[in-house]
Amino acid sequence: MLFSLFLPFLATLTPTLVRSQADIECPDGDLQTYLLALIDALYAQGLTGFEDLVASLSETDAGYQLLESLYTAPFLTILPPVDSALSLAGIQAPYTNLGNDTLANLFAYHTLQGDWGYDKLPQGPLKGVANSTLGMSGNDGGSPDTFKGQVLQQGDEGRVSIRMVVGNSTSWSGTVDLSPYPVLSNLRILPVDAVGHIIFVAGVANNR
Repeated sequence: MLFSLFLPFLATLTPTLVRSQADIECPDGDLQTYLLALIDALYAQGLTGFEDLVASLSETDAGYQLLESLYTAPFLTILPPVDSALSLAGIQAPYTNLGNDTLANLFAYHTLQGDWGYDKLPQGPLKGVANSTLGMSGNDGGSPDTFKGQVLQQGDEGRVSIRMVVGNSTSWSGTVDLSPYPVLSNLRILPVDAVGHIIFVAGVANNR
């Protein structure tokens, strides 16, 4: 069954903190509250491109299931690329050039299992190896229980350096303060300045 998020603007909301509040056709009121908080938190940080990606995902079956998994996960770290990084990679709303599976894979690759903030990483030169939530495909030689990974290490001034398949990304300005959104207590949001280097072909993510 397809569940959809619709994002009409409500004039009663504080415009400096919240872009929009959604009427969500969702059977779980707690999940509805969770997803609205995530959308609001992304917008409040100026991450409008990734916010639009979340909204687009919510309008598909696969995307909705992926977002639902956030709500039930013990802890996840989301690495939303800043708007300029998405634009440079040619990823812009309404995402008509990307299929639904591709959008889901993009989100999953930028979502890590566990808590991967600066304070959670071993001191350099040691690194942490994080599993994303994007599973390995048979073409990658993986099994359904293996996931694409990313290598993280402590950077300068509390930032996190992320070594992706090709190239590198750095946390934009440290961890987003989610204290105004207590429902998001199982998330860390760490904006990054580059999109993960994976090629999307026919909706399937493959290592470059």
